[in-house]
Amino acid sequence: FGALIAIRYLQADGLQPRFTAQGDLQIGEVVLPRLANRTGGLQRMDSGGNQLLLNYRALPALDQIAATVSLQQLLKGQVNLERLRDRIVLIGVTAPSGGDYWSTPYGSQGQARTAGVFMQAQMISQIISAVEDGRPLIWVWPQWAEALCIAVGAIAGSLLAWRWKSTRLALTCVLTSATLTLSAWAVLLTGGWLPLLPTLLALNGSAWLSQTHLWRLGAESNHQ
Repeated sequence: FGALIAIRYLQADGLQPRFTAQGDLQIGEVVLPRLANRTGGLQRMDSGGNQLLLNYRALPALDQIAATVSLQQLLKGQVNLERLRDRIVLIGVTAPSGGDYWSTPYGSQGQARTAGVFMQAQMISQIISAVEDGRPLIWVWPQWAEALCIAVGAIAGSLLAWRWKSTRLALTCVLTSATLTLSAWAVLLTGGWLPLLPTLLALNGSAWLSQTHLWRLGAESNHQ
């Protein structure tokens, strides 16, 4: 639904949709890459159709993405119809009894969930902004690159354990983890989703295991 509304809106500006040879939707010069079964932190997902990762607008609440009017206001003539001209208008239910509420990173319980009509607005806004304003879509590394990143983290942790002991090792791991976290955050601001958590687990886990192994070897050597 969201894609169809965005396409109709963009067609008014002469931007026609088409599919690439890889089966991805393209509007104008922007390609909307479809999700694979394994995409970033999403594993074994149902990748049917042309699904995208949703890049939410940075708002205090997701329902602030657009102005809203109630049905009662519309029926009483309290809405200036000129405000609706040349705009996308979505009609939906926002009452809790409507049942059309969704969990999002902004909230997943009770009143913190978001009504479906606002979710559709987020989706439509993302597609239009990506095409017209160049707003970045969320992208991820291919599986082999993520696996390589995690493997490098594990190797780095082992090398640090061989180089430094106890306090120095802990301080180095903390500084390295902080650097990786800040780097991943900077990339996230440009739309990139990097495998931060598994890399940190591999780094610190391998450092701890290697340190433990070296300590046991040293203890056995001293005992002999």
